[in-house]
Amino acid sequence: MQCMQVELLPAAETLWTSWRIAKAISLTSGRIAKAISLTSWGIAKAVSLTSEGIAKAISLTSSSPLSEKRPENAADHNPHERQQWGSASKLSKEEYLLLRCLWNRYGTRNLPDMLERSNLDEYFRQAKRFRAYLPIVSALIEERAQPRKKSKRMIDESVNLSLVAFLIAVAAKHPSLRGRWTPHRRPIKAKFANGAEMEAQVDGYFAGEDGPIRLILEAKSGLREYHEPQVSMQETAEVVALIMTQDVEPNRPVFVISQDGSRLYITAAIFNKTYLSWIKNKRTKLPSDSFLQMNQYGPWVLTNADSMKEFAETALAIMLAVDS
Repeated sequence: MQCMQVELLPAAETLWTSWRIAKAISLTSGRIAKAISLTSWGIAKAVSLTSEGIAKAISLTSSSPLSEKRPENAADHNPHERQQWGSASKLSKEEYLLLRCLWNRYGTRNLPDMLERSNLDEYFRQAKRFRAYLPIVSALIEERAQPRKKSKRMIDESVNLSLVAFLIAVAAKHPSLRGRWTPHRRPIKAKFANGAEMEAQVDGYFAGEDGPIRLILEAKSGLREYHEPQVSMQETAEVVALIMTQDVEPNRPVFVISQDGSRLYITAAIFNKTYLSWIKNKRTKLPSDSFLQMNQYGPWVLTNADSMKEFAETALAIMLAVDS
């Protein structure tokens, strides 16, 4: 019996050792498999997130209505080499990109920024001193800002006429203004160096008698988001046509007042001497820091008396500035 125990001990030890080795191998294999599984999942997730990120980036880039993109065709780098242009209201994205413009959107809270950027501080102070007339305008707004049946759709012409009438009312009593508002739809034709023309028709404007246009209007019956990016491209083309055909000063903004449904916007188009020379074909290259800047402020809400009071003060300040 003792001899048998002696012989069985090595066998038991061997069996125990084998079990431990097998367990170790099993655990190690399990850990390796789990590690491989986690690694594969991590790689798959990373690939998925990366692909999603790339897809999202591509989507955002391609869907951004006014993103800057270099034309593939070398001949298309210069607007003066394009053979044919559409009208401003039907401007294509390719045509818009050739005008080298960047839009910056600001709210009404950024009004002090606009006054400073556009050198309107002094004119705004003058407009505020004239505010005794504005409560009459506010009362008019409150009286007429009654809910309307949604089935009755305003058309662009009526929006245009109401906006011009409001601006005439704001400007009428100020003694120093020489310029006048008109709802006349005036075409402005910009002619490029190769003879191609781009026509922009503004919905109204502020100008001196037989003088150059100082301020332009654009009116739409629907809210702005319903007709973007086309309306922004149209307003860009109108500004470009204006600075190509009239005597303008660099770094002195060209202003666009827009009404889109019940909301009003003011856009200060700012350009330097370099851009002015480039768009008039006096230089061939345009540095990226010299693009036309369309700085939009708003919206002011037509049915809010306080909002319209601030809009009236700002519009009057702009009239005084461009009239000087």
